[in-house]
Amino acid sequence: VLVLKHCGLNDDAAAEIGAFLAENQTLQELDLEHNNISSVGAIALADGLRANTGLRQINMLHQQGASAFGEVCLERYQEMLGTNVTLTKILWRLQSRKSFALTKLITRNVEIWRRIAAGRGDYVDMLPDHLRESPPRVLTDKCPPQSCFGPPTLESQQHDTKAATSDSPSTNIDEKDQEACAPQKMTPKSVLEDHSLCFFDSDVRESRSER
Repeated sequence: VLVLKHCGLNDDAAAEIGAFLAENQTLQELDLEHNNISSVGAIALADGLRANTGLRQINMLHQQGASAFGEVCLERYQEMLGTNVTLTKILWRLQSRKSFALTKLITRNVEIWRRIAAGRGDYVDMLPDHLRESPPRVLTDKCPPQSCFGPPTLESQQHDTKAATSDSPSTNIDEKDQEACAPQKMTPKSVLEDHSLCFFDSDVRESRSER
């Protein structure tokens, strides 16, 4: 955990932190609350997070002298999450009615790590398309991948080989695999328990005003 609250950090400092995140793969939480980071600095952080496989949570709430992060910032974080599958929580003030799209990507990452924690190799089917053939090592080191719908992985090939050489009739997917491949629906409660929400201050204010 790296806490940099009330440090007077500006966009230039955020750019330096972004470069640090691109190289560092061990830091899991970063707290940048109460600084002077604008959308420019937030975008620089997103650029660094593209190559990051360690950070799980980032806090950018209460930036002094800066307006809420907007649409351009949202788009850059969406692009970043097209590659980053480890970030599971963002705390910030985002002024956008498209915030649900970002929350969906964060929730995807939470579900990937939930499956890994349960020893389920079918997390590979939740990865972005370009990562499914060769999942990131940060995932495979913790749980071997096993695709239920895509091309056979090394683990599934080994399973098929063993089944073919056994005396019993072979099947493509056994009962255990079928259970692992069953679609999983996350309820709002499970999302909250997994801390998957992006917190958008502006969305809360807008919902109250609409009432």
